[in-house]
Amino acid sequence: MDKYIISGIQQIGIGVENFSEAWKHYIDVFNMDIRILEDDTVAELMLPYTGGSPQKRHACIALNMQGGGGFEIWQYSERKPKTIDFDINFGDYGVIAAKIKSRNVEQSYEEFSKKKEIQILGNLSKGIDGNKTFFIKDKYGNIFQIIYDNYILRDEKRSTGGIVGGIIGVSNIEKSLVVYRDILG
Repeated sequence: MDKYIISGIQQIGIGVENFSEAWKHYIDVFNMDIRILEDDTVAELMLPYTGGSPQKRHACIALNMQGGGGFEIWQYSERKPKTIDFDINFGDYGVIAAKIKSRNVEQSYEEFSKKKEIQILGNLSKGIDGNKTFFIKDKYGNIFQIIYDNYILRDEKRSTGGIVGGIIGVSNIEKSLVVYRDILG
């Protein structure tokens, strides 16, 4: 049997208070302007993560045609979400940041520097792969890492594409490597 490697990411969920406002924001900031689906129902598959209690939500999956994974932008339909009372930092558990692909990281840095709703976190720097990278925080407090990736599905003359990964904080890196490196590849 051939050895398979799972690569890429289908989508990353982004919970918001105002679905319409947030989607417009993510179109303006990340060019996530292709709606794959939109749904306003109970998310039955999420029951293990909602304490078994059904939660109605309004969600869409939006893509950037230059390639990469999408955003699942979602909002509870029948209750107000609770925000966390602390800033997410490296060293915390869970999803810390989503990775966004860019074919020209320097150009993306300049573009994001001009967007008032985006906070640049640190400077343009060299990543562990030797390519340039930087981090941003959006107006909702979500962190994104912009990384180099030159694959383009459809060239729309934009510097960024979609999601290409995430940064996940774990309690034990050695045990986590068994899953992320040995099982998933």
